[in-house]
Amino acid sequence: MPDPFIPNPILKPAIIVCPGGAYQTCPRHGNEGDPVAMTFAVDGYQAFVLEYSVATKTSQQNMMFPAQILDLGKAMLTKNHLGTEFSGFFA
Repeated sequence: MPDPFIPNPILKPAIIVCPGGAYQTCPRHGNEGDPVAMTFAVDGYQAFVLEYSVATKTSQQNMMFPAQILDLGKAMLTKNHLGTEFSGFFA
């Protein structure tokens, strides 16, 4: 079954959706993650949803900046490393 976030295996622009805000929530399945990615996918983008580090009451270390930016950088490197599987480019 084809992945709904990769509408076409040819070279397409790619986007990473970073849902939430204030580094306190990362609502992938809410209205800021998957639905946004699906909207871009319908328009021909390869869409990825980033589940980044967030603040929790039990682990303040997870929220410390720049952990979230590093998560995004790792996602971009991973996507580029898997270029043969995901043939898109970042727009």
